[in-house]
Amino acid sequence: MQGLIDWSNADGSNASLVTPANVFHTDVRWFATVAGRVGFIVVPSLLVYGKAGYGWVGEHNTMSTSGVLTNDANNARTFGALDAGGGFEWKMHANWSLWVEYDHIFRRTDRLLYSGVGGGTSFAEIVRRDFDKVLFGINYRFGGPVVARY
Repeated sequence: MQGLIDWSNADGSNASLVTPANVFHTDVRWFATVAGRVGFIVVPSLLVYGKAGYGWVGEHNTMSTSGVLTNDANNARTFGALDAGGGFEWKMHANWSLWVEYDHIFRRTDRLLYSGVGGGTSFAEIVRRDFDKVLFGINYRFGGPVVARY
């Protein structure tokens, strides 16, 4: 079982398909996952694995209309959904290893309510934003083999 929390500076913008003057902005501030992994050893120093669990994403949503920023009723949101992915871990030295993995958090469809649009009107936008990430790191394992010295 693995737990992970990380801060992020991922952001993106998309124009509305119905009214292209409305541009929606999302800024991902953090993400976290809890997942288990199952794999097989290709050679003694290489593990290839798949993983599944649950993930959370903290985001901030805004919208601009013709360049003027508006706010939504709940622009700071956290969502959670199924997390799945895979990767590999390579043992470099006795207790050190390097890992690289890809994960995908499957987001459900959500409804965002925007206010202050066009002189004070409000409207709802139905959105779905899945979250993809590529992670890498270096592990150190404590408590390796004990070597007796005489």
